[in-house]
Amino acid sequence: MNIFENLNYDFEELEKDLKDIENNSNFVDDVDLMDGIYEVELANIEVKQSTKGKKYIRFVLKVLSGEHENKNIKYDQYILFDDNGKIKPFTLKLACDFLRSLDSSVKIDSKNLLTNTDDLLSLVLDEKFGSEYKLGITTNQNNNAFRNYRIIK
Repeated sequence: MNIFENLNYDFEELEKDLKDIENNSNFVDDVDLMDGIYEVELANIEVKQSTKGKKYIRFVLKVLSGEHENKNIKYDQYILFDDNGKIKPFTLKLACDFLRSLDSSVKIDSKNLLTNTDDLLSLVLDEKFGSEYKLGITTNQNNNAFRNYRIIK
């Protein structure tokens, strides 16, 4: 008996997701990350899309010391919309705030982020790639399934 017989899978998409997991094996599993402060450097910023079609900004930060040295932390900030297609402002604010905390000379505001996303992220990455930061990670007090990521000045 096949226990998965009633599930509708797009096996091509599933294979792609599994390949992505294999290719990203240098990431620290979120479960292994304890709340705390990590010495990191900016390794990448890119726009990604979930298998459900939701877009997000992925920040990749390389750990410079400690237990997870040379591993990458990924921070995915989704830009969410309500049922009427209207953007949820707090998700946009979180993305803008994190980008601003990287201290780039690039103008970061919601309009610029939404209308020039790829160019803006490329400019920030070109300027700040390899820059070192202190990254604070805490468990979200409202929902412990989520983590808060912030650059500490």
